[in-house]
Amino acid sequence: MTKWPEELLKPLLPELLALAQGSLNDLDIIPLLHKYGLHPVNELLNLLEQKRHKAREELKQLDHDHPAIDCTQLNNAFREKVKRQDNVQRFLEENRGPFFYCSRKENLTAYIQEIQEMTAELGGLNR
Repeated sequence: MTKWPEELLKPLLPELLALAQGSLNDLDIIPLLHKYGLHPVNELLNLLEQKRHKAREELKQLDHDHPAIDCTQLNNAFREKVKRQDNVQRFLEENRGPFFYCSRKENLTAYIQEIQEMTAELGGLNR
């Protein structure tokens, strides 16, 4: 979509905005909206702030719900099981919940970092 002519993108603006506002995996749309001048930078920055806040709240809730899970320790134990070829499948099955938690936490942390980078980039253009 980044190489589409602007006249083809403008009619899609409502759908693009809905996508940009609707989920946690939508960051690719925001630079597109900026690149073609389809949405004001300050509103895109506000949208990014809302997304960052939502992701941080989810991360905070995950930590609150699972305070005893140590992802580093879990990953180290997994590596040891793999290295020794010691019931890896069973270990994964027994720790499905903690692995899901750690994966979600890692994904949210990366998402927040991506938002911060995009915010800095767009913020620099807004001056």
